[in-house]
Amino acid sequence: MPSLALGIPGDASSAVLIGSLLILGFFPGPTLFEQQTEIVGGIFLVYLAATIALLLVGILFRATNYPLAPVVIGIILGPLLENNLRRALLISREGYWIFLDRPVAASILAINLLLLAGAGWIAWRRRQAWKAAQAEA
Repeated sequence: MPSLALGIPGDASSAVLIGSLLILGFFPGPTLFEQQTEIVGGIFLVYLAATIALLLVGILFRATNYPLAPVVIGIILGPLLENNLRRALLISREGYWIFLDRPVAASILAINLLLLAGAGWIAWRRRQAWKAAQAEA
């Protein structure tokens, strides 16, 4: 918020925020608070919502020992994957068979399916071993 009030970025993320506001035609500084109160209020509400969401999701991730890196990668790459999947399906007009049409694509898909099946099998074996250990105890 000092970056918005003074128009001077304190770190890289503040510089990106100020740059995006300048591109949109809003000039950070004291006049932003006077002339564009709805923008400043919206930014405050987004920060508040992000803080509450981070509190809830962070406590959930910490309680389940779930790593944060896959979530960040999913959030960043998910829209790119969805757009390119939609583009490939529109170009092919033949449905999902385009992903099995070429040998390289089919082999990559087969390797991914084998990796998923292997991970599921390992998880199932660990669960069975844990149940057996609990039954013996």
